[in-house]
Amino acid sequence: MICNLDSSAAVSPPSNTISRDDINTWTFFTKKCQFDHSTFSVKRNHFIQWKVVMSRAIDFIMQQVNQEYAAHGIATEQTLMEVVSGFRRFHPLHGIQLIIKLKLKFKRFRAGTFTAPSTRTFVLDMPLTDVVLRELEQPAVERLHLILPLSGRFKTFKRFLSQFELICGQQNLNCELLLILYDSEEKAETEAAVKASPYSDKIRIVFEAGSFSRAKALHKGVSEVQDGTLMLFIDVDLYFNEDALLRVRQHTNKGRSIYFPIVFSQYDSQMVCGEDNCPVEDQSHLSGAFRFFGFGITSMYKEDYVKSGGFDMSITGWGKEDVDLFVKMIRANYEVFRSADPGFVHIYHPVICDKSLSAEQTTMCLNSKSASFASKKTLVDIFARTHWTVMTRSM
Repeated sequence: MICNLDSSAAVSPPSNTISRDDINTWTFFTKKCQFDHSTFSVKRNHFIQWKVVMSRAIDFIMQQVNQEYAAHGIATEQTLMEVVSGFRRFHPLHGIQLIIKLKLKFKRFRAGTFTAPSTRTFVLDMPLTDVVLRELEQPAVERLHLILPLSGRFKTFKRFLSQFELICGQQNLNCELLLILYDSEEKAETEAAVKASPYSDKIRIVFEAGSFSRAKALHKGVSEVQDGTLMLFIDVDLYFNEDALLRVRQHTNKGRSIYFPIVFSQYDSQMVCGEDNCPVEDQSHLSGAFRFFGFGITSMYKEDYVKSGGFDMSITGWGKEDVDLFVKMIRANYEVFRSADPGFVHIYHPVICDKSLSAEQTTMCLNSKSASFASKKTLVDIFARTHWTVMTRSM
């Protein structure tokens, strides 16, 4: 039965308390593979049952699309060229849910045959009763504000700035970077780098005093933008590409949905590739994992942030502020779109846990630190080699 396709979709018993574990996540897929948040299966080939489901879904979509044109008396035919990408999940109440982007060949028969490619996105609900189909319109390319808190870390910021210039500058994706800058020894260098950027008109610096607090910095950034602004809370260690920003716009809807992408987090680069930075394209179970427990990268509209109550300003130091906001969004009855997104990559850097952190934050920090060291297979190999060496020496 199709309801057994994905055991991860199991629903917890009803409870008065809503938590992050109640979210039924989506799986992102391309033509050849799927990206899961599981540490054990980061990127893998499609299961045979999902190939069958996809085949049936595409057949249904093409039939409906061509029937729609025929009903309006338009002499045309659309055929499938390829599957571009999409999202899928199994919902226990609504069945299989698909968001799928298809590249189609548009062929029209009037005054000679005319053909042209087109890309369209469809939303498909496949319950145990009748199938429901609707087309998902391409999101408007409205101004997207990337809000980045920063204290020091100039070398890392230069890498981030280069990526921003490439994606938001050269490709002109209508982005603006709002930099919340704290005092540090590298503050002057950071300002100079921004002024020297060929896209400095797309970057605004807001200065913040006191000790670094991500929650306070992001809250400050929210206060600096106008109502109706689409915001992306981002980190300086994050790589992003054009497709990732498209999904931000697609899955963030004012008053309705918030996007919390599951970011691919690299393991220690020295353990993986023996260099300071491994290629961001390398997304295997040996090079990293989708950080299911991370909620720091998120997009929303300013009004929705305010309505939820925003960040807890009493939280200082590493972590916890993102989880608190995530839970608030759920309790405010927003639809939280949560899926592995290979377009967002957290580039590895050593994690340092401050001794002044609370007990809960310390536990979260240490767990994050240990999880980012290496894959379990790599750790087992190291353990086996070490113990084999000890055993041979003792013989």
